[in-house]
Amino acid sequence: MSFAHWHVLRRARRRARSRPVTDNAAAYARSQITLALDFLSWLDEHDTTLATATQADLDRWLDGGSRYRYFLTNFIAWAAAHQQCTDLVVPQPHSGEPSHIITDDDRWAMLARCLHDETLPIQVRASGALVLLYGRTITSIADLTTDDIAGAVADADADTYLRIGDSTVLLPPCPRHAPADPLR
Repeated sequence: MSFAHWHVLRRARRRARSRPVTDNAAAYARSQITLALDFLSWLDEHDTTLATATQADLDRWLDGGSRYRYFLTNFIAWAAAHQQCTDLVVPQPHSGEPSHIITDDDRWAMLARCLHDETLPIQVRASGALVLLYGRTITSIADLTTDDIAGAVADADADTYLRIGDSTVLLPPCPRHAPADPLR
């Protein structure tokens, strides 16, 4: 892999000429190579190459793991400089507390709009409701399929569940079967 040989190891060798190699420096070099390989393997598993990867692919990979994955920045910058990918950006991970917290009243108002404002596209309404009710990320919502909904088809009066990753949540009843809606 060119990134390992010409970027990571070359830099490590250059630094080793002027100072001793510490355990941390060696671990950092290994982690840079491992992260790049992990990302390339994930792309391969999803029938994508680095050249054809989209920002959505990168975001999905970043969202699927720990904050450690955000150290992929060096590899993406190197790949872009060597015309191996285009338009991919590793965003800075969020740190600390959110910069803006909405009030409960604002959250309920937004949820009511998602549930009742028919001028909004259904995808926006559904995604917004999942974010507001369950705190899901847009990436995790984009990966949902009809297979992630259980109970709705078999029995209209049965509870309906939504599977998101390893979690399963009970969905509110469908309005046509539900008692009077307190958000209306």
